[in-house]
Amino acid sequence: MSKHIAHLLTVFFFAKNIFAWGFIGHKQVAIIAKQHLTPTTIQKLLPIQHKDSLEQLSIWPDTVRNYYPNTINWHYITIPNIPTKQLDLSNKNGQLYQQLCNNIKALTKNNNAHWQEKHQALSWVIHLVGDAHQPLHAGNGKDFGGNTCKIKWHKRKNPISLHKIWDNYLVKAAIKTNNNINNKSQFNQQLLIASPTTWLIESRKLHSVIYPANPTTYCNSNQTIPKLGKDYTKKMTPIVSARISIAGQRLAYLLNYIFDQNFKKNHAPIKQWQQCSGLKL
Repeated sequence: MSKHIAHLLTVFFFAKNIFAWGFIGHKQVAIIAKQHLTPTTIQKLLPIQHKDSLEQLSIWPDTVRNYYPNTINWHYITIPNIPTKQLDLSNKNGQLYQQLCNNIKALTKNNNAHWQEKHQALSWVIHLVGDAHQPLHAGNGKDFGGNTCKIKWHKRKNPISLHKIWDNYLVKAAIKTNNNINNKSQFNQQLLIASPTTWLIESRKLHSVIYPANPTTYCNSNQTIPKLGKDYTKKMTPIVSARISIAGQRLAYLLNYIFDQNFKKNHAPIKQWQQCSGLKL
């Protein structure tokens, strides 16, 4: 087997295992968004949703990735270094940002497209807003979003990836302990109108907190595998809760701005969408 083919298979393997927030987390983003939708937006969304709930739509992109392998790199973006000026949002670094733009364009097109086109676009928008707020989906370009970082987790016999811990275990812990994840109070407008570039930079900056010390010893090399448990869970669950909550409220703000003209008149637009040509909200 050539090195090139082996590399592609490695990328495909780890990409298949990237499920931001897991089903539970994505559904939670949708639940929070529903709490902040205006009645007008809710009515406008019903025919686009068809017979599916927003929760069902939130997980559809993860259920079909094996059927549409071309969408695998839609779920993440690579940010090698925390940017000080403009973030490189090009497709070579993962398509999360570009596909969020593309699906918002599809959702807002004023045409006679088949209902399934906007149905799928809505599903992707819900899902990708969630992905953008999962810190490991703003990858560092070294460990496939924490998938090659092996961790001894609580009393589990075999190590698991840091990504899996963030997708599943921490989300369940956050919901179980009710760390304000369902809090109906709203973030201030300046946070809600922050640009999607800011969402991604926020996620990337959290790497300094969520990775155990000395990642080179357990990401890829597995020289010294760290053991994490209750202390890590206690420290991380408020971060998980905050990221899911702000994702849900930013999603609601975006949908309200698209579908409710009164909301649009009385609220500031989401800040500039860099490198997203042709998008008009």
